[in-house]
Amino acid sequence: AGFEARLAALPFRWPLKPYGTAASPSNVKTVAINKNAETAVYMRELEQRRLYNKNDPTGPLPTSLRPALDAQLSREPISPEASKLAFRALQNAPTPLDWFSFLERIGAEQVVWPRY
Repeated sequence: AGFEARLAALPFRWPLKPYGTAASPSNVKTVAINKNAETAVYMRELEQRRLYNKNDPTGPLPTSLRPALDAQLSREPISPEASKLAFRALQNAPTPLDWFSFLERIGAEQVVWPRY
């Protein structure tokens, strides 16, 4: 319960790390493959939450909307199942733990992306 509460209290900040490269080949793969995917997910979240309208040329730039999206995502609860998975992945984990290392520890089948 303590881990779940601490995890829920963490702020959500976009962009997700890592946004650079490190010595780990897995981290380099994470950065190279996920950068475009992360941008697409970010843009979809902005549009679905009606924070951004791609058809409005006078609207705000997507990058300026990060604080608003971060605030909305931070208010969303983390399920007990997700907290347990995160705990298992972090327990005795090597550092740094990038996306692909995380997937190896929890199993890729555990990740379910929202479908709009």
